[in-house]
Amino acid sequence: MTHPGYDTVYTFRAFQQLSSTLQTSSWMALVFTMLVAAGTYAGIWLFFRNDLRRGRKDMGILRHLGYSPSEVVSVYRRKLRALFLTCMASACLYTLVGGIVLFRLSWTACALLACVIAAFVGLMEVGNTRAVRKTAMLDIADLVRFSKEEE
Repeated sequence: MTHPGYDTVYTFRAFQQLSSTLQTSSWMALVFTMLVAAGTYAGIWLFFRNDLRRGRKDMGILRHLGYSPSEVVSVYRRKLRALFLTCMASACLYTLVGGIVLFRLSWTACALLACVIAAFVGLMEVGNTRAVRKTAMLDIADLVRFSKEEE
């Protein structure tokens, strides 16, 4: 360090710049990951809303056959719950295994990420169930009419 011509301040400043660059890169990666996750959740949300819109004819048929709105909601809730539980289980398992094995994150960090993913998927399931309940309460004529407009 005391060798003539060796500038320690310059060397340490270079490492500080490297640290600053890595910190900026990690923040950009976090923001990009959040944007991708938000886009993915928005796409899934829109997919299920479109699926519900196409299923109005089926709801109208069930209502015409004598099912009450609550029974129609129960049928669709079971369908949605099975899909969302499968998505939640696979995403949480992937997060736990991938985080621990591939990214070498701590077990608690992976468990926290899995809980956050489960919460988001659960919120999506609740929102879609509310949309099903609202749609099933429509009159039979409205359910069939909306489906004819789609065709």
